[in-house]
Amino acid sequence: MAETTDRPQVPGQVPPDAVMSEEERGERVPASAESYQALSLLALAAFGLAVVYVLLVLAGGAVALLARIPWLMPYWTFLLPIAVLVLCWAARMRILNSEGTLSGLAFTTWGSRLAILFGITYAAYYVATFLAVRGQAIEKANEFFQKIKEDRLDEAFLMSQETSTRGMSRSDMRDMLESRFNQPAAMRGEAGPFSRFCHERFVRLIEMDPDQTTIVPTGVASWEYGKGGYRMSLTYHIANSLVEYDMIVETFGRDPKPGESKGRQWQVLLMRSETSILKDSLRKKQRGEDFDQKTRMAQKFAEDWVAKVNDWNALTPDERESCSKLIRLDDKTFWAGKQQRADIIRRIRATFEPSDKRTKTSFSLMILPGALPLLRESNDRTTVWIDVTLRYSEEGGFLPLYVVNGRLAVSAQSSAAAKDVSAWRVDALEVESGRTAPERQRMQRGLAKPASAEGGLDKGQTSP
Repeated sequence: MAETTDRPQVPGQVPPDAVMSEEERGERVPASAESYQALSLLALAAFGLAVVYVLLVLAGGAVALLARIPWLMPYWTFLLPIAVLVLCWAARMRILNSEGTLSGLAFTTWGSRLAILFGITYAAYYVATFLAVRGQAIEKANEFFQKIKEDRLDEAFLMSQETSTRGMSRSDMRDMLESRFNQPAAMRGEAGPFSRFCHERFVRLIEMDPDQTTIVPTGVASWEYGKGGYRMSLTYHIANSLVEYDMIVETFGRDPKPGESKGRQWQVLLMRSETSILKDSLRKKQRGEDFDQKTRMAQKFAEDWVAKVNDWNALTPDERESCSKLIRLDDKTFWAGKQQRADIIRRIRATFEPSDKRTKTSFSLMILPGALPLLRESNDRTTVWIDVTLRYSEEGGFLPLYVVNGRLAVSAQSSAAAKDVSAWRVDALEVESGRTAPERQRMQRGLAKPASAEGGLDKGQTSP
């Protein structure tokens, strides 16, 4: 009797197992007997790194959005999505070559997708921010150099200060500049910040040949966000008929505060030529070498002349007479404090007068150390302006009363200017500004403090 599980066979039909080879019949393994596939740790690590990068971008972006600041991660973070892609590729190749013993292809797929999506998104944001900030910084730096070329040094200097000059007249701007930003240091011979800016080597080199000077931005040395704004260091190549050199220009763009007008407020930070001109980039041309030789001759002549004038009593009457005609003071451009102005001008005009007409006033003339003279040529004559200070004291006094800034103009025939010191002559002593000497100001403040503490000053009265 046939079993219930037996199936009747159709006459002439061959059973399926009869046409299968023994190898094929052996490959039929029950599903429960399939081999175990281990998860690739490399794939898991790549996916984990991708998740960390995504969280870093999202969390940083959320914080930046709430704080209203840009989200600029360090440069090395750009390596994270690249590392994820490399790890995903390596894990994928290892899984495919494992002959079915490893799993985790899904981790490599999603890890690669996350790295590409968030990496490209953040890179686009970073590049767009960089280009916008760089454009604004270059625009402000170009404006700064243009003002130097046009001999508007006061406006160029004020671009380094967080001070608005909107609606301010030229006289008001000059008054603010001298009173706030040009007080000399107590050290003898030290000029104020504005004067030091005017004496900078890179400023004078542009002033000597403004028409031939080309100023080209060449790149960005560094940039970062901090203290409420962007700080960007630009590199520039500057060239004219005298020299060519590369220099770093520091700019800072502060984000507007609540209540201020929209738009980032940019300023060019004060620069010292010693640090801003890149080392070994300064190259003098033949005309620059010629200017240097003429400047050295003019400087030597000026030093001898100043030493002679300071020994006033040793001069002959004719020499004193010639000196008295050298003072040039323009009432429209000369600056001094309102209270001291009349007294300072009186003493300046009497500088080279006989001692009995100088109201017992002594003076000393000093060439400012470290200031590069300004040289220009016209009609076969070379003129050099050398920065000097005049210090006035009461006869026999130990503290100076006033300090006056000015320039000593000396000239010579261009053909002889570089060969002979005796070819030079003094054209003028041009005075530009005057103020109470810093030593006397410090003494006056020291005397005023005890009086104020004891009620010695009346209400509304100020110390002298």
